[in-house]
Amino acid sequence: MAKVDLIVQGRVVLGDEIISDGAVAVHSGMIAAVGKRDSMPDSVDTIDGGHCLVMPGFIDAHVHSFGTTNEGIINSTRAAAAGGVTTIIDHPLDLPHAPVTVEEMREKKERCQKESLVDFGLLGAVTANSIEDIDGTSKLGLVGYKLLMSDTAPNRMKRVNDGELLEAFGELARVGKIGGLHAENDDILKHFEEKLKAEGKVYPRAHAEAHPPVSETEAVASAIQFAKSVKAHVHFFHLSLPESVEIVKREKAFYPHISCETCPHYLVMNVDQMNDMGGRAKINPPLRTKKDCEGLWEQLGREELDLITSDHAPHPVSTKGNKENIFMNSSGAPGVETIVPIVYSEGVGKGRITLPQMLKYLCLNPAKLFGLYPRKGVLAPGADADLVIFDPDEMWTLQEKSLHYVAGWTPYEGMKVKGKTIKTILRGKTIYDKGKIIGEPGCGEFIPSDE
Repeated sequence: MAKVDLIVQGRVVLGDEIISDGAVAVHSGMIAAVGKRDSMPDSVDTIDGGHCLVMPGFIDAHVHSFGTTNEGIINSTRAAAAGGVTTIIDHPLDLPHAPVTVEEMREKKERCQKESLVDFGLLGAVTANSIEDIDGTSKLGLVGYKLLMSDTAPNRMKRVNDGELLEAFGELARVGKIGGLHAENDDILKHFEEKLKAEGKVYPRAHAEAHPPVSETEAVASAIQFAKSVKAHVHFFHLSLPESVEIVKREKAFYPHISCETCPHYLVMNVDQMNDMGGRAKINPPLRTKKDCEGLWEQLGREELDLITSDHAPHPVSTKGNKENIFMNSSGAPGVETIVPIVYSEGVGKGRITLPQMLKYLCLNPAKLFGLYPRKGVLAPGADADLVIFDPDEMWTLQEKSLHYVAGWTPYEGMKVKGKTIKTILRGKTIYDKGKIIGEPGCGEFIPSDE
Protein backbone atom coordinates (compact mmCIF):
# COMPACT_ATOMS: atom_id res chain seq x y z
CA MET A 1 0.00 0.00 0.00
CA ALA A 2 1.26 3.51 -0.84
CA LYS A 3 2.00 6.04 1.89
CA VAL A 4 -1.16 7.25 3.64
CA ASP A 5 -1.98 10.59 5.25
CA LEU A 6 -2.30 9.43 8.86
CA ILE A 7 -1.87 6.47 11.18
CA VAL A 8 -3.83 6.50 14.45
CA GLN A 9 -2.43 4.05 16.99
CA GLY A 10 -3.96 2.69 20.17
CA ARG A 11 -6.23 -0.07 21.45
CA VAL A 12 -8.49 -0.32 18.41
CA VAL A 13 -12.03 -1.50 19.13
CA LEU A 14 -13.47 -3.70 16.39
CA GLY A 15 -16.80 -5.24 17.34
CA ASP A 16 -16.09 -7.86 20.02
CA GLU A 17 -12.33 -7.54 19.56
CA ILE A 18 -9.84 -5.04 20.93
CA ILE A 19 -6.55 -4.95 19.05
CA SER A 20 -4.18 -3.91 21.83
CA ASP A 21 -1.40 -2.93 19.42
CA GLY A 22 -3.81 -1.67 16.79
CA ALA A 23 -3.84 1.10 14.25
CA VAL A 24 -6.11 2.77 11.72
CA ALA A 25 -4.69 4.04 8.43
CA VAL A 26 -6.35 7.15 7.03
CA HIS A 27 -6.11 8.52 3.50
CA SER A 28 -8.13 11.24 1.76
CA GLY A 29 -10.52 11.41 4.71
CA MET A 30 -11.39 7.72 4.63
CA ILE A 31 -10.20 4.64 6.43
CA ALA A 32 -7.67 2.80 4.29
CA ALA A 33 -6.85 -0.08 6.62
CA VAL A 34 -7.45 -1.36 10.16
CA GLY A 35 -5.24 -3.87 11.94
CA LYS A 36 -2.03 -4.30 13.90
CA ARG A 37 0.48 -1.49 13.94
CA ASP A 38 3.18 -3.50 12.20
CA SER A 39 0.83 -4.16 9.26
CA MET A 40 0.23 -0.48 8.51
CA PRO A 41 1.76 1.36 5.54
CA ASP A 42 4.06 4.35 5.87
CA SER A 43 2.28 7.60 6.70
CA VAL A 44 2.78 11.33 6.51
CA ASP A 45 1.64 11.76 10.11
CA THR A 46 1.06 9.57 13.17
CA ILE A 47 -1.10 9.99 16.26
CA ASP A 48 -0.21 7.67 19.13
CA GLY A 49 -3.13 7.09 21.48
CA GLY A 50 -1.03 4.96 23.84
CA HIS A 51 -3.28 2.91 26.15
CA CYS A 52 -6.42 4.76 25.01
CA LEU A 53 -9.23 3.14 23.08
CA VAL A 54 -9.59 4.05 19.41
CA MET A 55 -13.27 3.85 18.49
CA PRO A 56 -15.56 5.00 15.67
CA GLY A 57 -16.83 8.54 15.93
CA PHE A 58 -20.08 8.50 17.87
CA ILE A 59 -23.48 9.37 16.42
CA ASP A 60 -26.02 11.31 18.45
CA ALA A 61 -29.28 10.76 16.61
CA HIS A 62 -31.35 13.22 18.65
CA VAL A 63 -30.11 16.82 18.79
CA HIS A 64 -32.09 20.08 18.87
CA SER A 65 -29.73 22.75 17.54
CA PHE A 66 -32.32 25.40 16.72
CA GLY A 67 -34.88 25.03 19.49
CA THR A 68 -33.45 27.82 21.64
CA THR A 69 -32.44 31.35 20.72
CA ASN A 70 -28.74 31.17 21.58
CA GLU A 71 -27.80 27.63 20.59
CA GLY A 72 -27.54 27.16 16.83
CA ILE A 73 -25.62 24.35 15.21
CA ILE A 74 -22.26 26.03 15.84
CA ASN A 75 -22.68 25.65 19.58
CA SER A 76 -24.33 22.22 19.57
CA THR A 77 -21.61 20.78 17.37
CA ARG A 78 -18.79 22.38 19.36
CA ALA A 79 -20.13 20.46 22.34
CA ALA A 80 -20.56 17.36 20.20
CA ALA A 81 -16.93 17.45 19.07
CA ALA A 82 -15.74 17.80 22.66
CA GLY A 83 -17.76 14.74 23.61
CA GLY A 84 -16.53 12.49 20.81
CA VAL A 85 -19.66 12.85 18.66
CA THR A 86 -18.70 13.20 14.99
CA THR A 87 -22.21 12.99 13.49
CA ILE A 88 -25.49 14.39 14.75
CA ILE A 89 -29.02 14.00 13.46
CA ASP A 90 -30.74 17.32 13.95
CA HIS A 91 -34.41 17.38 14.83
CA PRO A 92 -36.88 19.92 13.39
CA LEU A 93 -38.40 21.56 16.49
CA ASP A 94 -36.79 24.79 15.36
CA LEU A 95 -37.50 28.42 16.12
CA PRO A 96 -39.61 30.13 14.96
CA HIS A 97 -41.27 27.03 13.47
CA ALA A 98 -40.43 23.58 12.18
CA PRO A 99 -39.21 23.45 8.57
CA VAL A 100 -41.68 21.50 6.46
CA THR A 101 -41.37 22.67 2.84
CA VAL A 102 -38.63 21.90 0.34
CA GLU A 103 -37.45 25.51 0.50
CA GLU A 104 -37.31 25.53 4.31
CA MET A 105 -35.41 22.26 4.45
CA ARG A 106 -32.92 23.47 1.85
CA GLU A 107 -32.35 26.65 3.81
CA LYS A 108 -31.70 24.66 6.99
CA LYS A 109 -29.34 22.31 5.18
CA GLU A 110 -27.38 25.23 3.72
CA ARG A 111 -27.12 26.96 7.09
CA CYS A 112 -25.94 23.79 8.79
CA GLN A 113 -23.39 23.22 6.05
CA LYS A 114 -21.90 26.65 6.70
CA GLU A 115 -21.88 26.39 10.49
CA SER A 116 -21.56 22.78 11.65
CA LEU A 117 -18.31 21.49 13.17
CA VAL A 118 -19.34 17.84 12.78
CA ASP A 119 -21.17 15.92 10.08
CA PHE A 120 -24.95 15.94 10.22
CA GLY A 121 -28.13 14.35 8.95
CA LEU A 122 -31.54 16.00 9.05
CA LEU A 123 -35.02 14.91 10.03
CA GLY A 124 -37.95 16.55 8.35
CA ALA A 125 -41.11 17.58 10.19
CA VAL A 126 -44.65 16.39 9.60
CA THR A 127 -47.62 18.38 10.86
CA ALA A 128 -51.29 18.25 9.95
CA ASN A 129 -50.76 20.81 7.19
CA SER A 130 -47.53 19.42 5.74
CA ILE A 131 -48.28 15.82 4.79
CA GLU A 132 -48.37 16.87 1.15
CA ASP A 133 -44.80 18.21 1.48
CA ILE A 134 -43.36 14.77 2.23
CA ASP A 135 -43.13 13.84 -1.45
CA GLY A 136 -40.84 16.79 -2.22
CA THR A 137 -38.73 16.88 0.93
CA SER A 138 -38.13 13.12 0.82
CA LYS A 139 -35.92 13.68 -2.21
CA LEU A 140 -33.49 15.91 -0.26
CA GLY A 141 -31.60 13.07 1.44
CA LEU A 142 -33.38 13.39 4.79
CA VAL A 143 -32.82 10.49 7.18
CA GLY A 144 -36.48 10.42 8.17
CA TYR A 145 -39.27 12.50 9.68
CA LYS A 146 -40.47 13.54 13.10
CA LEU A 147 -44.09 13.66 14.24
CA LEU A 148 -45.52 14.68 17.60
CA MET A 149 -48.41 12.84 19.22
CA SER A 150 -48.60 15.51 21.95
CA ASP A 151 -48.20 19.28 21.93
CA THR A 152 -44.75 19.29 23.49
CA ALA A 153 -43.83 22.40 21.45
CA PRO A 154 -47.10 23.77 20.03
CA ASN A 155 -45.69 27.16 19.04
CA ARG A 156 -43.08 25.52 16.83
CA MET A 157 -44.61 22.26 15.64
CA LYS A 158 -48.20 21.15 16.10
CA ARG A 159 -49.01 17.57 16.92
CA VAL A 160 -50.87 15.27 14.56
CA ASN A 161 -54.11 13.58 15.56
CA ASP A 162 -54.72 9.88 14.96
CA GLY A 163 -56.16 10.31 11.49
CA GLU A 164 -53.34 12.59 10.42
CA LEU A 165 -50.78 10.18 11.86
CA LEU A 166 -52.24 7.29 9.90
CA GLU A 167 -52.28 9.34 6.70
CA ALA A 168 -48.70 10.51 7.28
CA PHE A 169 -47.50 6.96 7.94
CA GLY A 170 -49.02 5.89 4.63
CA GLU A 171 -47.14 8.61 2.77
CA LEU A 172 -43.88 7.84 4.60
CA ALA A 173 -44.22 4.18 3.72
CA ARG A 174 -44.73 5.12 0.08
CA VAL A 175 -41.52 7.18 -0.08
CA GLY A 176 -39.57 4.72 2.08
CA LYS A 177 -38.78 6.96 5.05
CA ILE A 178 -38.85 6.36 8.79
CA GLY A 179 -41.53 8.07 10.85
CA GLY A 180 -40.10 8.96 14.26
CA LEU A 181 -42.50 9.77 17.09
CA HIS A 182 -42.66 11.69 20.29
CA ALA A 183 -45.16 9.24 21.72
CA GLU A 184 -47.35 10.61 24.50
CA ASN A 185 -51.14 10.72 24.64
CA ASP A 186 -52.05 14.40 24.37
CA ASP A 187 -55.54 14.05 25.89
CA ILE A 188 -54.12 12.47 29.05
CA LEU A 189 -51.40 15.09 29.43
CA LYS A 190 -53.71 18.06 29.00
CA HIS A 191 -56.36 16.62 31.28
CA PHE A 192 -54.03 16.00 34.20
CA GLU A 193 -51.99 19.17 33.76
CA GLU A 194 -55.11 21.31 33.88
CA LYS A 195 -56.44 19.33 36.84
CA LEU A 196 -53.20 19.74 38.79
CA LYS A 197 -53.03 23.46 38.02
CA ALA A 198 -56.63 23.95 39.15
CA GLU A 199 -55.78 22.25 42.43
CA GLY A 200 -52.72 24.44 42.90
CA LYS A 201 -50.39 21.47 42.53
CA VAL A 202 -47.52 23.05 40.64
CA TYR A 203 -44.61 21.60 42.65
CA PRO A 204 -41.76 19.94 40.67
CA ARG A 205 -43.09 16.37 40.74
CA ALA A 206 -46.42 17.56 39.36
CA HIS A 207 -44.83 17.46 35.91
CA ALA A 208 -44.35 13.70 36.24
CA GLU A 209 -47.86 13.33 37.70
CA ALA A 210 -49.26 15.03 34.61
CA HIS A 211 -47.45 12.44 32.46
CA PRO A 212 -48.48 9.10 34.02
CA PRO A 213 -46.84 5.98 32.54
CA VAL A 214 -49.95 5.07 30.57
CA SER A 215 -49.64 8.31 28.59
CA GLU A 216 -46.51 6.84 26.99
CA THR A 217 -47.40 3.17 26.80
CA GLU A 218 -50.80 3.84 25.22
CA ALA A 219 -49.26 6.09 22.59
CA VAL A 220 -46.57 3.53 21.75
CA ALA A 221 -49.08 0.70 21.44
CA SER A 222 -51.52 2.62 19.25
CA ALA A 223 -48.84 4.09 16.99
CA ILE A 224 -47.52 0.62 16.22
CA GLN A 225 -50.96 -0.43 15.03
CA PHE A 226 -51.17 2.58 12.73
CA ALA A 227 -47.70 1.88 11.30
CA LYS A 228 -48.42 -1.81 10.79
CA SER A 229 -51.65 -1.08 8.92
CA VAL A 230 -49.79 0.78 6.17
CA LYS A 231 -46.42 -1.02 6.46
CA ALA A 232 -44.48 2.02 7.70
CA HIS A 233 -41.32 1.96 9.81
CA VAL A 234 -41.98 3.63 13.15
CA HIS A 235 -39.19 4.77 15.45
CA PHE A 236 -39.88 5.85 19.01
CA PHE A 237 -37.80 8.70 20.37
CA HIS A 238 -36.72 8.98 24.04
CA LEU A 239 -38.68 6.14 25.64
CA SER A 240 -38.71 6.54 29.40
CA LEU A 241 -40.31 3.28 30.54
CA PRO A 242 -39.37 -0.40 30.44
CA GLU A 243 -43.05 -1.14 29.76
CA SER A 244 -42.85 0.85 26.51
CA VAL A 245 -39.78 -1.08 25.42
CA GLU A 246 -41.57 -4.32 26.26
CA ILE A 247 -44.42 -3.33 23.94
CA VAL A 248 -41.91 -2.62 21.16
CA LYS A 249 -40.16 -5.95 21.76
CA ARG A 250 -43.41 -7.90 21.68
CA GLU A 251 -44.69 -6.26 18.49
CA LYS A 252 -41.28 -6.39 16.80
CA ALA A 253 -41.36 -10.18 16.94
CA PHE A 254 -44.19 -10.07 14.39
CA TYR A 255 -43.53 -6.75 12.64
CA PRO A 256 -39.81 -5.93 12.33
CA HIS A 257 -40.16 -2.32 11.17
CA ILE A 258 -40.13 -0.85 14.68
CA SER A 259 -37.21 0.70 16.55
CA CYS A 260 -36.71 2.71 19.71
CA GLU A 261 -34.25 4.70 21.78
CA THR A 262 -33.74 5.93 25.31
CA CYS A 263 -31.55 8.68 26.76
CA PRO A 264 -28.96 9.04 29.54
CA HIS A 265 -31.34 11.07 31.73
CA TYR A 266 -33.72 8.11 31.88
CA LEU A 267 -30.82 5.86 32.84
CA VAL A 268 -29.10 7.88 35.57
CA MET A 269 -31.71 10.36 36.82
CA ASN A 270 -35.05 9.72 38.49
CA VAL A 271 -38.18 11.58 39.49
CA ASP A 272 -37.06 12.02 43.12
CA GLN A 273 -34.40 14.44 41.92
CA MET A 274 -37.06 16.86 40.74
CA ASN A 275 -37.61 17.98 44.33
CA ASP A 276 -34.14 19.52 44.46
CA MET A 277 -33.50 20.28 40.80
CA GLY A 278 -36.88 21.73 39.94
CA GLY A 279 -37.13 22.94 36.37
CA ARG A 280 -33.66 21.69 35.49
CA ALA A 281 -35.05 18.17 35.71
CA LYS A 282 -38.17 18.91 33.64
CA ILE A 283 -38.04 16.80 30.49
CA ASN A 284 -40.68 15.33 28.19
CA PRO A 285 -41.41 12.49 28.80
CA PRO A 286 -40.61 13.03 32.48
CA LEU A 287 -38.04 11.33 34.66
CA ARG A 288 -39.34 8.07 36.08
CA THR A 289 -38.51 5.87 39.10
CA LYS A 290 -35.19 4.30 40.11
CA LYS A 291 -36.74 0.93 39.26
CA ASP A 292 -37.50 2.18 35.76
CA CYS A 293 -33.87 3.31 35.35
CA GLU A 294 -32.59 -0.13 36.23
CA GLY A 295 -35.20 -1.77 34.03
CA LEU A 296 -33.99 0.19 31.01
CA TRP A 297 -30.37 -0.76 31.74
CA GLU A 298 -31.40 -4.42 31.90
CA GLN A 299 -33.15 -4.10 28.55
CA LEU A 300 -30.08 -2.45 27.05
CA GLY A 301 -28.05 -5.37 28.35
CA ARG A 302 -30.42 -7.71 26.49
CA GLU A 303 -30.28 -5.49 23.37
CA GLU A 304 -34.01 -4.81 23.40
CA LEU A 305 -33.50 -1.17 22.40
CA ASP A 306 -31.80 0.13 19.27
CA LEU A 307 -30.20 3.46 20.20
CA ILE A 308 -29.12 5.69 23.02
CA THR A 309 -29.44 9.40 22.19
CA SER A 310 -29.02 12.62 24.15
CA ASP A 311 -32.20 14.53 23.18
CA HIS A 312 -29.96 17.59 23.48
CA ALA A 313 -32.31 20.50 24.26
CA PRO A 314 -30.15 23.26 25.80
CA HIS A 315 -32.66 25.69 27.22
CA PRO A 316 -31.01 28.53 29.16
CA VAL A 317 -31.17 28.62 32.94
CA SER A 318 -33.53 31.59 32.72
CA THR A 319 -36.28 29.30 31.38
CA LYS A 320 -35.51 26.39 33.73
CA GLY A 321 -35.33 27.99 37.15
CA ASN A 322 -38.95 28.52 38.24
CA LYS A 323 -39.30 26.25 41.28
CA GLU A 324 -42.63 27.71 42.37
CA ASN A 325 -44.49 26.51 39.25
CA ILE A 326 -42.97 23.60 37.36
CA PHE A 327 -45.28 24.15 34.42
CA MET A 328 -43.70 27.53 33.72
CA ASN A 329 -40.34 25.92 32.88
CA SER A 330 -39.12 24.78 29.48
CA SER A 331 -38.74 21.03 28.98
CA GLY A 332 -35.38 19.56 28.03
CA ALA A 333 -31.70 19.62 28.95
CA PRO A 334 -28.30 19.77 27.26
CA GLY A 335 -26.66 16.38 26.70
CA VAL A 336 -24.67 15.98 23.47
CA GLU A 337 -21.29 16.50 25.16
CA THR A 338 -21.95 14.15 28.07
CA ILE A 339 -23.67 11.20 26.40
CA VAL A 340 -20.48 9.23 25.70
CA PRO A 341 -18.82 9.48 29.13
CA ILE A 342 -22.09 8.79 30.95
CA VAL A 343 -22.95 5.71 28.88
CA TYR A 344 -19.39 4.42 29.18
CA SER A 345 -19.02 5.12 32.90
CA GLU A 346 -22.49 4.05 34.06
CA GLY A 347 -22.99 1.33 31.47
CA VAL A 348 -19.70 -0.29 30.48
CA GLY A 349 -17.85 0.74 33.64
CA LYS A 350 -20.49 -0.77 35.92
CA GLY A 351 -21.01 -3.92 33.87
CA ARG A 352 -24.54 -3.09 32.77
CA ILE A 353 -23.64 -3.23 29.08
CA THR A 354 -20.51 -4.29 27.21
CA LEU A 355 -18.26 -2.03 25.17
CA PRO A 356 -19.42 -3.68 21.90
CA GLN A 357 -23.01 -3.00 22.94
CA MET A 358 -22.19 0.64 23.61
CA LEU A 359 -20.76 0.92 20.09
CA LYS A 360 -23.94 -0.61 18.69
CA TYR A 361 -26.14 1.90 20.47
CA LEU A 362 -23.99 4.94 19.69
CA CYS A 363 -22.35 4.06 16.36
CA LEU A 364 -23.48 1.09 14.29
CA ASN A 365 -27.22 1.00 14.96
CA PRO A 366 -27.93 4.71 14.35
CA ALA A 367 -25.84 4.58 11.17
CA LYS A 368 -27.79 1.61 9.87
CA LEU A 369 -31.22 2.80 11.02
CA PHE A 370 -30.93 6.23 9.42
CA GLY A 371 -29.18 5.20 6.20
CA LEU A 372 -25.68 6.50 7.03
CA TYR A 373 -23.98 3.08 6.99
CA PRO A 374 -21.37 2.01 5.83
CA ARG A 375 -20.03 5.54 5.59
CA LYS A 376 -20.59 6.09 9.30
CA GLY A 377 -20.71 3.98 12.44
CA VAL A 378 -17.86 1.54 11.83
CA LEU A 379 -14.07 1.25 11.61
CA ALA A 380 -13.67 -0.39 8.22
CA PRO A 381 -11.86 0.37 4.95
CA GLY A 382 -13.92 2.77 2.87
CA ALA A 383 -15.74 4.33 5.82
CA ASP A 384 -15.22 7.95 6.76
CA ALA A 385 -12.20 8.35 9.04
CA ASP A 386 -14.24 9.47 12.06
CA LEU A 387 -12.26 8.39 15.12
CA VAL A 388 -12.33 8.98 18.84
CA ILE A 389 -9.35 8.48 21.13
CA PHE A 390 -10.90 7.71 24.49
CA ASP A 391 -9.16 7.23 27.83
CA PRO A 392 -11.20 4.57 29.68
CA ASP A 393 -9.38 5.13 32.96
CA GLU A 394 -9.55 8.90 33.45
CA MET A 395 -11.70 9.92 36.40
CA TRP A 396 -13.28 13.35 36.18
CA THR A 397 -16.27 15.35 37.31
CA LEU A 398 -18.95 16.76 35.02
CA GLN A 399 -19.11 20.50 35.69
CA GLU A 400 -20.88 23.21 33.78
CA LYS A 401 -17.78 25.42 33.85
CA SER A 402 -15.72 22.83 31.95
CA LEU A 403 -18.34 21.88 29.36
CA HIS A 404 -18.94 23.71 26.09
CA TYR A 405 -22.66 24.40 26.44
CA VAL A 406 -23.79 27.92 25.64
CA ALA A 407 -26.72 27.20 27.97
CA GLY A 408 -24.22 27.30 30.81
CA TRP A 409 -25.50 24.31 32.80
CA THR A 410 -25.81 20.54 32.87
CA PRO A 411 -28.28 18.30 34.75
CA TYR A 412 -25.30 16.10 35.62
CA GLU A 413 -23.42 18.80 37.58
CA GLY A 414 -21.03 17.16 40.04
CA MET A 415 -21.41 13.65 38.63
CA LYS A 416 -18.17 11.67 38.77
CA VAL A 417 -17.46 9.60 35.67
CA LYS A 418 -14.72 7.28 34.46
CA GLY A 419 -13.71 7.63 30.82
CA LYS A 420 -13.05 10.73 28.74
CA THR A 421 -12.69 11.74 25.10
CA ILE A 422 -9.11 12.88 24.49
CA LYS A 423 -9.19 13.53 20.75
CA THR A 424 -11.94 13.66 18.13
CA ILE A 425 -11.10 13.16 14.45
CA LEU A 426 -13.57 13.96 11.66
CA ARG A 427 -12.78 12.51 8.24
CA GLY A 428 -9.10 12.41 9.12
CA LYS A 429 -8.87 15.91 10.62
CA THR A 430 -8.59 16.58 14.35
CA ILE A 431 -11.46 18.78 15.53
CA TYR A 432 -10.98 18.39 19.29
CA ASP A 433 -7.79 17.78 21.23
CA LYS A 434 -7.35 17.60 25.02
CA GLY A 435 -9.87 20.25 25.95
CA LYS A 436 -9.43 22.47 22.90
CA ILE A 437 -11.88 22.85 20.02
CA ILE A 438 -9.86 22.85 16.80
CA GLY A 439 -12.60 22.40 14.22
CA GLU A 440 -14.06 25.46 12.52
CA PRO A 441 -17.67 26.18 11.54
CA GLY A 442 -18.32 24.61 8.17
CA CYS A 443 -15.95 21.67 8.51
CA GLY A 444 -18.95 19.39 8.98
CA GLU A 445 -20.78 17.94 5.98
CA PHE A 446 -24.37 17.00 5.24
CA ILE A 447 -24.65 13.21 5.13
CA PRO A 448 -27.65 12.15 3.07
CA SER A 449 -29.50 8.94 3.78
CA ASP A 450 -28.89 6.16 1.30
CA GLU A 451 -32.51 5.04 1.52
